[in-house]
Amino acid sequence: YPQAARIAIRARPRENAPVTPPPRSATFFSGGVDSFYTFLKRLRHDTLPASLTHLIFMHGAETSLEKSRDIGASQNHVQKIADATGVECIFGETNIRDTFRLHWERYYFGSGLCAIALSLSAGFRYVCIPSSFTYAHQVPHGSTPLVDERFSTEATHNVHDGSEASRAEKVTRVLEWERSLVLQNLRVCIYNRGAAFNCHRCYKCVRTAIALKILGAWDDAVTFTDKSTAHWRLS
Repeated sequence: YPQAARIAIRARPRENAPVTPPPRSATFFSGGVDSFYTFLKRLRHDTLPASLTHLIFMHGAETSLEKSRDIGASQNHVQKIADATGVECIFGETNIRDTFRLHWERYYFGSGLCAIALSLSAGFRYVCIPSSFTYAHQVPHGSTPLVDERFSTEATHNVHDGSEASRAEKVTRVLEWERSLVLQNLRVCIYNRGAAFNCHRCYKCVRTAIALKILGAWDDAVTFTDKSTAHWRLS
């Protein structure tokens, strides 16, 4: 980003000892492929040193507050997933995207989520930020494994998680781990404005639908109600 400039960081040393959080972890969760993969992986298949006990769903992070709609339905899906897997939910609200007008995905969604994680640092030793890209395909982006984890503290470690797997591999794994739960709740659309539906036509909907169809799960994908495929090559 040649238009950006380095800034001087001025900070005072900590004056009091950090609070040691309890031995538990959390992950940000939207209901998409990346967040489902990190959640299910860390819950049972590749656990962190502290047990994963919470999902974090932040109204205003995925879609800005001024543009979001029908967020309650999405929260209900997250609560349903939590109930089915034995974890708890933290529902919150942030105006970060309304305050900073930079492009969220391109510039600062990793640091934004890390800031939210650190506001909960008294409660968790690890907080996962689901990855968007693989280690083999790193591009200038608002969240990367090179930066996110540097927003950790001596009390809480921010974990950029999932870059070892491509999107198709993630879809494969989550279907192996929790097929019914995933197919009933998968929510990937970039045009739903935070609501609990998929438009079936945006690039995220189509690339997820293609993977589901290849894996023989397309007909059972409850949240993909439109089973037409004629538009896929145009997306």
